[in-house]
Amino acid sequence: MANRVLSEAQAAFAAHLPRRGAVLVGVSGGADSLALLDLAAACIPDARRRLKVVHVHHGLRSRDADLDQRLVQAQARRLGLSCWCYRSQVNQLAAKRRMTLEEAGRMVRHACLVDAAWHWRAAAVLLAHHLDDQAETVLAQLLRGAGGQGLAAMRPAKLFPHPAAPAGLLLLRPLLGVRKRELEAYCRSRGLRWREDRSNRSQEFTRNRIRRRLLPMLERAFNPQIVHRLGALAAGQARDDDYLARLAERALRRLTRPGPAGTLTLDRAGFLRLPQTLKFRVAGLAWDQLGVPHKSSLHLERVVSACEQGHAGLSLPGGWTSRVTSRQWTFGRRPATAARRSSWRLSLRPGVNLNPACPFGVEVAVVPAPRTIRAARGPRRPQQIICDAASWKKSWVARTYQPDDFIRPLGMSGHRQDVKKVFTAMGLPPEQRKDWPLIAQGQEVLWVFEGPMSERLKLQASSKKALKIRIFKASPASGFRDGKSR
Repeated sequence: MANRVLSEAQAAFAAHLPRRGAVLVGVSGGADSLALLDLAAACIPDARRRLKVVHVHHGLRSRDADLDQRLVQAQARRLGLSCWCYRSQVNQLAAKRRMTLEEAGRMVRHACLVDAAWHWRAAAVLLAHHLDDQAETVLAQLLRGAGGQGLAAMRPAKLFPHPAAPAGLLLLRPLLGVRKRELEAYCRSRGLRWREDRSNRSQEFTRNRIRRRLLPMLERAFNPQIVHRLGALAAGQARDDDYLARLAERALRRLTRPGPAGTLTLDRAGFLRLPQTLKFRVAGLAWDQLGVPHKSSLHLERVVSACEQGHAGLSLPGGWTSRVTSRQWTFGRRPATAARRSSWRLSLRPGVNLNPACPFGVEVAVVPAPRTIRAARGPRRPQQIICDAASWKKSWVARTYQPDDFIRPLGMSGHRQDVKKVFTAMGLPPEQRKDWPLIAQGQEVLWVFEGPMSERLKLQASSKKALKIRIFKASPASGFRDGKSR
């Protein structure tokens, strides 16, 4: 059994692990994460230099959590690895944000891993999710009525899903094909002692009820191999979902027609010829691309039906509308809810663009593209960015934050993120957000000052020219000056 676990990990590392850069391992002190750490130390070349251990103390179980931390630190010392431990009060965060402990814990862990990734210039993060976790996720998604995308569950490799993550940071789950009992057997064979989290026995959490009651019942009453079958279902759905996503992206590009800034116009006849599955996916991509809030399957059914039946207009959340003519289908904003905050247009001419109504200024310059993409990564809190000059549009503006703003952060495969969540990840106080500067096109934000920039702006290997965009804190009396924003 230990040999199978080792071979599974070796195959996963060979398939997905970057050849260069530090590798972070999230270790809680449980059997699965200790097994992952031991496997990574054995399988990754130059592990003592590349591997970094990250542990998060959630502040929930007092002395037990302290013992977890000491165990992780001792194991890191035994392997000769650096270990960073973070402490947080997850219960206070959950109460403040009105979220569950599970959601708050995940938010804290991701933020800590991103912080460590910036410090170590990490290329990948390893997490110890296993086959039982995958089966539980599939069942949880099924119970909440998720479609094919939800049933794809966790992927073995993806870009790290955090708006402040370094560009290209990978999230790897090399143990998704291994049962938990196999990992425990591996730990015993290696003489590794692990700790049990007593909260895993609590019936308060949905995932625990699935793990301790539903899955064992399904194994006994229906199929002893149910965990493997659910894992296979997730893998098959992931393949199908990736394929359909590529088809939908191509279809959206093919159907898009020129239109006013801040709108998206599609060729209606071409849309109606699409298979029904792609119609919903294309409508969903259009929804995300514009940043229309509160997307749901019911909303998508309504807009697709309106397009098919030729309804002239349909109101959407956030002040958006869907309008259908005989030839075109247009998403746009109602004039009454258009942006009212002051803004000023960018210029490609080098120099400072000043608008007395705004507390910030912008400097734009055309520069040669960096020789390597990595050279353009920049600092953790960038006050300037370097982006592809070919991505520039005349409709770009520099302005302050608006409630419906969204961004597709670099490194998140085009997935939309509310700018409000970006501010939260940046630790920006609420009182500063309404005056925080950003670069935007319509409601889509291209760069949040001192935060992430959009996937649309990333430099390509073929880029010849680049834009250097700097934002300055402006003083009305003295013009522009470099300075800290807080």
